[in-house]
Amino acid sequence: QLAKNNLVGTLPSEIARLNQLKKLDLSQNLLSGTIPSLLGTLNKLTVLKLRQNKLSGSIPSELGNLERLTDLELSQNQLRGSVPAEVSQLPNLSTFFVFGNPALTCTNTSCVIPNWGTCTKGVDTCVTSDWKCCVGPDDISVNKTTCRPSENCGLCSSKNNTCFVAIWSTCNKDVDICARDYVCCVAPADIFTNKTTCRPEGDCV
Repeated sequence: QLAKNNLVGTLPSEIARLNQLKKLDLSQNLLSGTIPSLLGTLNKLTVLKLRQNKLSGSIPSELGNLERLTDLELSQNQLRGSVPAEVSQLPNLSTFFVFGNPALTCTNTSCVIPNWGTCTKGVDTCVTSDWKCCVGPDDISVNKTTCRPSENCGLCSSKNNTCFVAIWSTCNKDVDICARDYVCCVAPADIFTNKTTCRPEGDCV
């Protein structure tokens, strides 16, 4: 546990010598350079947290060798390229964060997100075929999308007989309450279909 220590420099490949290592947390430091591919040899690793650093380059496909990995957090760095399929399809991965890397993209073959992992709606595919990338009931206020069972999607969640709807989602005017103090109204682009969505009041017709 070396998070929040203002560590600088690059990740040394010598870390791979720690072959009994189970958890490595170097998040919220100032580390730069690339992620060493040799980390993929730490086959006992279950947690790897490198979020909120200045890491660049691509995600090494060798991380896909870490079959015991349950938590992989690479968000808020400067990573680029595509998420390797070998990584996103790790069998035990339950937490997988890569958001906050503007140059990191998904491809048709590698954009597969593990169950309950953070995803991008309309782009990502969930590893379980009948699961969806959607907003959960507890994430409506922050509009966070994750891979979850279809029936567990929270675009509309019942609470005290009131329907709370995520921002930019379809809503029923005068019935639903929008997250973030948005309002349920018709946008100029939807005036002919009269479709109502949750949006800022200034965007309403």
